[in-house]
Amino acid sequence: MSLAAPAKKAPEAEGPPVVVDPANSTWGINLDGIFGEGKKGAARGLSIYQVFKDGKPVNGLGSARTYNTSLHFVRETDIKLDMAAKTIIGTMKILMTPDPWVPVDGKPYELNVKIDGQLGENAGMWNLTGTYTATRPDGQPVRDEEKTVTSKLGGGIGPTESGWDNSVWRFQMTQVKSDDDLYKDAIDLTLGIADGKVKWGLIGPTAEPKWPATKRYPIDVSGFAPVTDAGIAKGTVMVTARYLHPGGDPKQQVRLEVNASRVQGLGGS
Repeated sequence: MSLAAPAKKAPEAEGPPVVVDPANSTWGINLDGIFGEGKKGAARGLSIYQVFKDGKPVNGLGSARTYNTSLHFVRETDIKLDMAAKTIIGTMKILMTPDPWVPVDGKPYELNVKIDGQLGENAGMWNLTGTYTATRPDGQPVRDEEKTVTSKLGGGIGPTESGWDNSVWRFQMTQVKSDDDLYKDAIDLTLGIADGKVKWGLIGPTAEPKWPATKRYPIDVSGFAPVTDAGIAKGTVMVTARYLHPGGDPKQQVRLEVNASRVQGLGGS
C-alpha cells in the first residue's frame, strides 16, 4: 500500500483562528525516532493521524516518510482521551506496510505501541507531549537490535477534514510478496464515491506504485458497504488474475477484501 495523492482544496480566506474540539478532531501523534537515525542524522519517526469522534478513536493512518513511502494502518486502538485529566493514554496496533524497497523482505509486520501523553492548551490550540513504548509481537527488533524502543511523544490537533462521502479515492498499492512469487505488480485502484456509497471502481496493474496503470478495468462494487462518516470504505471485489498482472490467467478468479481509509487527504487501502 502506498500514498495516494492528497486531495487539493481551495485556499481559505484569512480570519480568526479555528477553535478545535479535541474530542472531535484529528490528532497527529508523533513517535519520535522509532526507526533510529537516517543517513544525515535526522530522527526517523512515525506519525499517526488518529481521528476522534465524541472522544473515541474511529479511523487512523500512519506515515513514516523517512522510513518508506507507504502508509500504515492503525488496526486496533484502545486509546482513552480524558479531557478532565488532560491525557491521552492507551495502546495501538499498527500494521507497517511495505513499499517496493523497505522492508527488504517486502512483507508487512505489526507494531504494538503504548502511549502516555499529556495535553497542553494555549489560546484554544492543543498540543501533545509524553512518551511511547514500541514492540513487535513477533519478537523481532523494532530498530537495529532493539526489541523495545521507548522515546518522546509529540503532536497536536487539527479539524477533521470531511467531504469524503462525495469524492474519488485512488490508491496505488504494492502487493505483499511471498516466498514462491517471482514478481508482484503494483495495483492501481480507484473508487468513485457519491452520497456515501461506492458507485464505481477501476483496477489495473502497474510496474511501479507511483506509475498509472497502462490499462484499468471496471469492477463490480456492489459488495461495498456504505462509506462511514469517519472515512472508511469496506467491501469485497471479485476480479480475474489478468486484472492484477498482464500475464495473469483470465480464467482465474481472485477475491479482494478492500479496507480503504481516508484521513486528512491521505488514502490507504
